[in-house]
Amino acid sequence: MKRETIRLADGDMSVLRWDEAGQGAPLMHLAHATGMNAQSYRRIGELLKHRFRIVMSDARGHGFSTLPADPATVHDWSGFENDLHGLLQHLGEPALLVGHSMGAAVTLMYAAARPQLARGLVLIDPAVIGPDAAPALLEARRNGTITDNELAAGARKRRRDWSSRAEIRAKYDGRGMFAYWADGILDDYLDGGLITHADGSVSLACAPEWEANIFNSIDILRVWERAAQVKLPAALMRADARSTVSDISAAEFQKLIPQLHVHHAKGLSHFAPMEDPELTANFILAQAERMLTREAA
Repeated sequence: MKRETIRLADGDMSVLRWDEAGQGAPLMHLAHATGMNAQSYRRIGELLKHRFRIVMSDARGHGFSTLPADPATVHDWSGFENDLHGLLQHLGEPALLVGHSMGAAVTLMYAAARPQLARGLVLIDPAVIGPDAAPALLEARRNGTITDNELAAGARKRRRDWSSRAEIRAKYDGRGMFAYWADGILDDYLDGGLITHADGSVSLACAPEWEANIFNSIDILRVWERAAQVKLPAALMRADARSTVSDISAAEFQKLIPQLHVHHAKGLSHFAPMEDPELTANFILAQAERMLTREAA
């Protein structure tokens, strides 16, 4: 694994790369969830690195990317799409596109609009508002009565600054969602998501206000409009607990993308990549191989 900095139009994007598979291997990009960072998925990269050339990027306002991230500028997720386009243009070739949560929704919307840069889609519990819940939220936005959703409210309360890495690790270890993460994943998350200061104190790279506004600005309709345009081979892993893909949303995805392969990850939550990176990597591998075989035919 090596870290690189890629210059985009308005700042620098930090990416992780695995090139062990060699120049002829397929290129794969993984986009992370809100509040996470590329290094949180390191184990998946290690499991897939001998088959694919892998790139994982820190989204704007996350990890070690230094792209401008003013919370007041976040009104939808189109900026993340633009950043993904800048990255893929820099890489200079189509890629298998994998995403988790926000990263999955952004990846889907991007690939539908620019299929020439996508060889296939693998979506891990994409963050969406189901067709049943969308009208009320849209009305609240139009009326200006929207308040923080549950995720945004939680993010806004998050403590950003800590006296040391040891302090935040002790606070997080074994608690909340971290209690279910596989061994070593918490350290990957902290290694890729903390800014260390000269005095040894640390800060979360993803500012609580930035994270909260991302949750509040979730694309409500555009993800469904774009899903109807997807003609690429596609697969979706749906979590079993606390999933962002309801039964209604899963049915809608299947209707809009008839070629979509849907897998129910029983026993895993929305953070399936952190809870069982091996299962997640195997799903990505199997679906990517299916897509490449279809492409060759």
